[in-house]
Amino acid sequence: MADPYTPPESVGNPVTSSEMHLLLKIGIGLYLAPLLGFMITIWAIFSSFSTLGEASATSPERLAGEISMALISAIVGSGLGFLGALMMFIALMKGALGNRMVFWIVVSLSAVYCFMVFPFGLIGGGGMIVLLMFRKAQFFSIQKPENCF
Repeated sequence: MADPYTPPESVGNPVTSSEMHLLLKIGIGLYLAPLLGFMITIWAIFSSFSTLGEASATSPERLAGEISMALISAIVGSGLGFLGALMMFIALMKGALGNRMVFWIVVSLSAVYCFMVFPFGLIGGGGMIVLLMFRKAQFFSIQKPENCF
């Protein structure tokens, strides 16, 4: 019977597949959606205030249409951001670990996500930051060359 206290002979990196890396890249792209939604929201609110300031007799229907455009873009951006966070979470849990640049991109987007989509962004962005901090060593591991002493 083998000794259960002996360390394994070789410990390799987690298996990374091209599908998980593709899922990670798509997730990062979708994670940018709240930023785009926020910019469209600012543009739509600016447009509605411009409409309000142009004429003294502005119709409420026109103003409501522009404000609803702002709200719809914020909701769609947040939804796509949560989908992106879920895709990144799955890819990172399945072992699609990237390099340091991927780590810092996801951490910075998660921090922005925490503040831009405040109450709900803490769930997605904060959870992603916590996950990455626990798996930080796998992003920053130093690979020794095989012919090194």
